[in-house]
Amino acid sequence: MIRPARLIAAFYHRSSFLSVGGGGNIDAREGVAMRRFIRGFLWLIKGMLLVIALGVLVLWPRSYWQKDRLVHQRIVESRASAALEWRWLSSERGYIWASIYCIEWAGPLAADELHQSYLSKGFNLGWSKGSQDADREMLRYRGGDMGWGPVRWKMQTVATSNPKVKDGDIRISDWLVALICGAWPSVSLALLIRRRARRRRVALTGCCAKCGYDLRASPDRCPECGALPEVKA
Repeated sequence: MIRPARLIAAFYHRSSFLSVGGGGNIDAREGVAMRRFIRGFLWLIKGMLLVIALGVLVLWPRSYWQKDRLVHQRIVESRASAALEWRWLSSERGYIWASIYCIEWAGPLAADELHQSYLSKGFNLGWSKGSQDADREMLRYRGGDMGWGPVRWKMQTVATSNPKVKDGDIRISDWLVALICGAWPSVSLALLIRRRARRRRVALTGCCAKCGYDLRASPDRCPECGALPEVKA
């Protein structure tokens, strides 16, 4: 199996080789350092994805009676219009929801109307989080949404008056989000455990930990790949 760290390092080495006209020698230590950096960076990404997957699995059963959400509110102004926009990420009824709700005023006095309607009443902008009881009938009256299986979405615009209202969201089942985020780090972790177990096993049988060659006749160095055996403390 080709490891991502080796593949990226090989591409980096090839690019470096071509950049010097095909005649340069790449320092072996630089290649090792590059592979270690890439491997560490990829493991950092895998760790973050695994944390997200575990967090979604924790929120999954909770979402059936409690709605948790993270909301960002902002104002978008231009010469001809002004809009108040909500974006939020929530967990409800077995789904992860990414939603947007926008109220837009048109005309030269749009900013003034926005301030009079919301900001003058102490409306808070920026990030906020909250929790409330989940709507048990949510999925029943959202049965007409577009999409397939565990992925559904809705987008609508009400433009019959000023202000204009835009409303839309996409929802993905918790199990699918956990599967997408957790598959790669879980497989990588399983392969890592398998490789280390194999190395310990071949070391106990007197074989090379790198290629598996029998080292009983040459215990100081592997004649097949040139690797040095690990020195036991």
